Amino acid sequence: LGQTLETIKARDPVPGKTIHTTIDSTIERRTEEILAETRTQHSALSANAVVMRPNGDILAMASVPRTNPNRRDKLNVDLMRNRPVADTIEPGSTFKIVAITGALETGAVKPTTVFDVPAIVELYDRTLKDSHNEGATRWSVSQILQRSSNKGTYLIAKSLGERNFANWIEKFGFGTASGVD
Repeated sequence: LGQTLETIKARDPVPGKTIHTTIDSTIERRTEEILAETRTQHSALSANAVVMRPNGDILAMASVPRTNPNRRDKLNVDLMRNRPVADTIEPGSTFKIVAITGALETGAVKPTTVFDVPAIVELYDRTLKDSHNEGATRWSVSQILQRSSNKGTYLIAKSLGERNFANWIEKFGFGTASGVD
């Protein structure tokens, strides 16, 4: 009802320092447009993106669908969280570069090395599949990368060996602080 419940300690406000953001409103607006188009095209529940400079400056951070916090009658609190920051997302295709680079650099494979990729791969408590599951196939390392094959990448990582793969994960900086503020 607009009544103060309790004031524990009060003090006058003190002017702070100027804050400069790296967010670029033009890039952010375009990012939101692309996310909305992509979400519609793929009938996705949501889409998220972070656009960054290599030095860590964030130029845009966006999620769709969005909600208007001023429309309390239609407010969806699930849409209010900043998904790129708050949600845990598997590294997925980004991590494929680690396995493939390591295998190529160590000579475990060549771009033309062919693998018999099974229809499915059972790994621990998971079943690895590809988004465009084509059943059992024979693909070269280049084709596995081109098709972003989870199953094929697993076979490449396996050919690299557990210790070498762990070394490449470390070389790419996974598990260590990035140094970005």
